Amino acid sequence: MAKRPEHTAPPELFYNAEEAHKYTINTRMIQIQSELTKRCIELLCLPPDTPCHLLDVGCGSGLSGEELSELGHTWIGCDISPSMLDVAVDREVEGDLCQHDMGHGMFFRPGTFDGVISVSALQWLCNADKKSHVPQKRLNTFFTTLYSCMSRGARAALQFYPENPDQMQMYMFSAAYLLYAPFIAATALCLVWVRSVFCRESVSIIAKNFLFISIAQVDIVTYVLNVQETSHVSL
Repeated sequence: MAKRPEHTAPPELFYNAEEAHKYTINTRMIQIQSELTKRCIELLCLPPDTPCHLLDVGCGSGLSGEELSELGHTWIGCDISPSMLDVAVDREVEGDLCQHDMGHGMFFRPGTFDGVISVSALQWLCNADKKSHVPQKRLNTFFTTLYSCMSRGARAALQFYPENPDQMQMYMFSAAYLLYAPFIAATALCLVWVRSVFCRESVSIIAKNFLFISIAQVDIVTYVLNVQETSHVSL
């Protein structure tokens, strides 16, 4: 089994200039990134034919941001890897970019964004790459500050790859932590874990995990996602 990238090195080191370039020109990665970004956008349920201002957490080289631009949205992308951001600049993506560790929190002005997406990034928060890193604390900080920078009625669709059920519980606990924050006592919040499952004997399946956050309303949704089948499971 291939070693997970987050077990190899911190993201700002793993995605060096060489890896950032390889990732961005890999046609398979481009296809997967595009598909997952489109699913995230669907989950946001943005108003039709209305440009929105969005946040892309872990934007990398701007592959997901390009999908946002094609739909007429403006966006800000943040990523911890300077090499990934350098590739995004070289590719002349239309969004604004900033280097930032999401585990430190998303300190934008309150109500800045009409929606938030993240594709294949949140799993890095479960790793303690430094002595000061406490994964649960970093997740709590991320979710509480993310809520603050979303406008009323905004949604966040965050796709990620938890390594095991314990990590999934960490995400759910941290996201649910928002419900007890004093400043949102009067606001309803809904979290939905969406997973694609194809239950056939000896089939290839892949689970794409999403956290869906809706501000000021409660929605229960279930999506079956059409994604590339990669890992083998015998039932």
